[in-house]
Amino acid sequence: MAYTVRKVAAANTLEHRVFIEKDGQPISAWHDIPLYANEQQTILNMVVEVPRWSNAKMEVRDPQLGAIECCCAALMPSYPAMATCH
Repeated sequence: MAYTVRKVAAANTLEHRVFIEKDGQPISAWHDIPLYANEQQTILNMVVEVPRWSNAKMEVRDPQLGAIECCCAALMPSYPAMATCH
């Protein structure tokens, strides 16, 4: 089962969106990606809202549409303090 990512607009802007697609169709990160990635149920799928080495907060806003978009406060992108383990 292969998933692809479609990005819309420039990163770190209010218009930036990320869509997860399967067979060219947008899917919901909440409802359409199975918990387990293999038949043995030893590998889990996971959607990360704050990518590694970044503090640009993203979130799944609409579970039906599946778009991952900027988490904005006062119409500005949100950049929480970074706490990264090395």
